[in-house]
Amino acid sequence: MLDKNANPSTIRVLETMDHETNCFKNSIWYRGEASELHQFYTQYDDMMGNVRFWQSESSNMVDFRKIHSGLPGLIIDTLADITFSDVGEFEFNNDEAKEIWEEIEKELPKNFFKNAFKKAMVLGDGAIRFVYHPNEGKYPIAEFYPANRVDFVYKHGKINKIIFKIPYLIDDREFILYEIHTEYGYSYMLTNDVGKRVSVMDYPEFRGLKSFKKSEKGFMCVPVILGESSKYEGRGKSLFDGKDDSFDAFDEAYSQIIEASRDNRTKQYIPEQMIPKDPTTGETLKPNPFDGRFIKVKGPTGTEGVAPTIDVENPEMDYEGLMMAYTTTLDACLQGLISPSTLGIDVKKLDNAEAQREKEKATLYTRSRIIEVAEKVIPQVVAVALELYDLANERPKQEYEVNVQFGEYANPSFEATVETIGKAKQYKIMSNERIVDELYGDTMDEDEKKKEIERLNAMDGYEVAEPIAASFDDIGNY
Repeated sequence: MLDKNANPSTIRVLETMDHETNCFKNSIWYRGEASELHQFYTQYDDMMGNVRFWQSESSNMVDFRKIHSGLPGLIIDTLADITFSDVGEFEFNNDEAKEIWEEIEKELPKNFFKNAFKKAMVLGDGAIRFVYHPNEGKYPIAEFYPANRVDFVYKHGKINKIIFKIPYLIDDREFILYEIHTEYGYSYMLTNDVGKRVSVMDYPEFRGLKSFKKSEKGFMCVPVILGESSKYEGRGKSLFDGKDDSFDAFDEAYSQIIEASRDNRTKQYIPEQMIPKDPTTGETLKPNPFDGRFIKVKGPTGTEGVAPTIDVENPEMDYEGLMMAYTTTLDACLQGLISPSTLGIDVKKLDNAEAQREKEKATLYTRSRIIEVAEKVIPQVVAVALELYDLANERPKQEYEVNVQFGEYANPSFEATVETIGKAKQYKIMSNERIVDELYGDTMDEDEKKKEIERLNAMDGYEVAEPIAASFDDIGNY
C-alpha cells in the first residue's frame, strides 16, 4: 500500500567533470602516457574515495610499477584504419566540380578525414571550418576543430549556431577569438585572459577580420557529431564514455601480471657477510627489487659452529587468477566497441571460435555507425568547399551533389567463397554466370568471364542450342 502522505525528497548530485574536462580526460587516455594518467587522476577528486588504480600512490616506501596498456589508443587507431582504408572515389554531378575538388584536396593535410574522425571518436564531436587566403592560394583550406574548441547552440532541436574557439597569445596574454557561424554567415567576438569581451579592432592581429552575411541559407562549416551524449546535452558521444573505469581496471590487472612476474623471479636469501661486494670500493652491493638476485638477511657468523648458508626460493604465481582478471577486464573494455581478434589479440586464450565470431559483429556495428556519419559529413565538406570557391571567385551559385562509397570490411576469403558457392551449385540454386561473377568480380574482364562460363557449361554437359528453322532466311542463310 502506498503512503500518499510521504514527503518529497530533494537529492543533490554534483557533476565532477564539465564537458571540457571530460574531453581532456579522453585525450589523456588516447595519448596513452602513464605519467600523464597518473598526474591527471591524482589531481582529480571523483568524490568516491579516489581509489582508482591511477589515483593510488605508494605508501610505506613500497614502490610499484604502473603500466598503461595502450588499449584505448589502439582501439581508435584500428577503427579508423579499417573504416577509412578503403574509401572509394568521390562521385560528382559534373566534371568541373571534380577537377576543382581535386585541386582543393591537394591542400588538405594528409589523411584529413581519417584524422578528423579519430579526434571525433575520442572526444565525441567537432566541426570543420574553412579558411581562405587569396594571397596564399585560390582554394579554401579545411581545418578540423575538436570538441573542446567548438560549441553548438540548438534551437528547436536543430543546430542554430556553431562557435569555433580559437586561442591567440598576445603579449603573454591568452585571448580567445570566437568565430560564430549561423546559416546566413559568420561574425567574430574576442575575449581577453580574464574572460572579458573586448573589441576586435583594438588589436592589429584581428583588424583584417570581417563579418560575412549571405542571403542563401546554409552553414559555411560542417559539424561532425558521433552519437548522442547522455551526459552533455547536444554533444556527441565519445567511444571512451563509460569506459574509463574499465580501462583503469585493465591497466591494474595488466600491471599486476607484470609485477607478479617480477616478484616471482628466483630469489637468493644471502647472509650479510656473504653479500657480493663492489670490487672497486669494497662496499656491499645493495639489493635490487627489479632483478631480485639476492636479499640481505641477518645470518649466523659461523663462529658458533653453524656455517652461513644461501637459501634459494622459487615463488609460485597464481597464473589462473591473474589471467581471469586480465580477460574479464579486457572484455569489459572491448564490449560494444571492437572484437579482440580485430586488435590481433589471441582469441584462443579468451573464447571459442563461435563466441569470437559473434564478438566480431561488434567491430562491424561500430564501423557502420562511423560510416553512417562519414557518408553525410564528407559530401557536405566537399560541397561547402566548392560553394566557397564559387563565392570567392564570383561564380554563379551551383548545387553540388557528391557521393562517397566505403569498401566492405571482413570480406570472406576465396576459400570460404568457393565453399559457399560450391554448396549453392550442388543444390542447383545458382547459375554458372552468377558463380563466375561472385568468385572473380572485377578481377576478370568480360572475355575471360565468358570463356570461364563456357568451360563450366561444357563440364556440366550443357550444349549450345542448335539453330531452329525460324533462324534461317528463305535462301538458307543463318
